[in-house]
Amino acid sequence: MPSSGWDWTDFQEHALKAQRATLRDSLSQVDAEELFEGFSKQLEDLQDENRRLKEEINRQATVAITITQPDISNVGFLGSVAKEIYPGEIIDRVRLAVYTAIFAAETSGVDERSLAIWEEIVQHTPRSPALDELLSDLSRATKDPKRVANEVTSLLERHGYRAKSDNKHVRLEPQNGYVGLKSLTVSKTPSDSRGLKNLCKQIERTLGISKLPAD
Repeated sequence: MPSSGWDWTDFQEHALKAQRATLRDSLSQVDAEELFEGFSKQLEDLQDENRRLKEEINRQATVAITITQPDISNVGFLGSVAKEIYPGEIIDRVRLAVYTAIFAAETSGVDERSLAIWEEIVQHTPRSPALDELLSDLSRATKDPKRVANEVTSLLERHGYRAKSDNKHVRLEPQNGYVGLKSLTVSKTPSDSRGLKNLCKQIERTLGISKLPAD
């Protein structure tokens, strides 16, 4: 019996040699040699196929590792660009830029390779769930006309703003590091439902979150 350390091809070769010795007793020398050469050719073919399969398995394993463990080092700098008003904001804005580029690709004469890469970026970078949470929170904060000033102030202080209040208004100014944010003014005077909806839309536009693309 072959030792446990033999691989499959070693075992096959050993079996062929044993079979050759057995055939010598029952066949002529010429017949045995021809038969052995045929077996040897089959063994070589099997060894070639075995090597090919191993190479294919190794290639597929490398591809799988690349897919399941993407290299994000090239986008690591995004975290230091600016403070985010919600987790994932910067990536969402990169997606917006890519969407805009895709829509303008035909008129801009962009090459097919660039367009394909942009589409892959959009497909593999879903919109941040934190954006949907912020939109929902903002909608709730602008429901009650008697509490809208307090609710909006409390919400936006968690998303990059600081408040300065006077008798009739709350002025919300961006904290340091939140580049591009504009100040907001919220009236303390109760408003009707239409005014509350307009306020909600105004805040979305000021935050720049109204046009961020969905998945």
